Amino acid sequence: MTLRIIIQVLLPVFAGTLLDCYDELGTRYQVPPYCLSPPLNLISDAELGKDEDKDGATVKLGKDVNIKLRFSDTDKDTKFPANTEETVLTLKKRVCQQVKSVDPLDQRWFFGGKLLPDRARLSEFKIRPGYVIQIILKAPKPGVTTENRPA
Repeated sequence: MTLRIIIQVLLPVFAGTLLDCYDELGTRYQVPPYCLSPPLNLISDAELGKDEDKDGATVKLGKDVNIKLRFSDTDKDTKFPANTEETVLTLKKRVCQQVKSVDPLDQRWFFGGKLLPDRARLSEFKIRPGYVIQIILKAPKPGVTTENRPA
């Protein structure tokens, strides 16, 4: 990423290293070494919402809540256990496994009239008990089942 920026700004590299660069007028720029090394503090998706205590046991962050889900093909509300630090995509996958066998890509979640993005956490929307998340399901195409659907 940093190399791409240096190339776009037309900073020639004479010494063979990216730490010292010069522009067309001869102005010297020094790039800090941490900009050229891969970041070490990234959190992977598998680690989101989990933490380890001193004994090595995993502890979930956030609160466990029961949320109400209303599917577009039924009139009934379904209570569903969730953690406030779970992402919407994780909840979609759990709904696919536990409630309805609908692909997460075919689910659109709405709360308060807004589409919930997949990477957003449940805690960002301040969902209180009694509030409903509406799930709009994509209508299946005639003749296409989940088994023979293209990936």
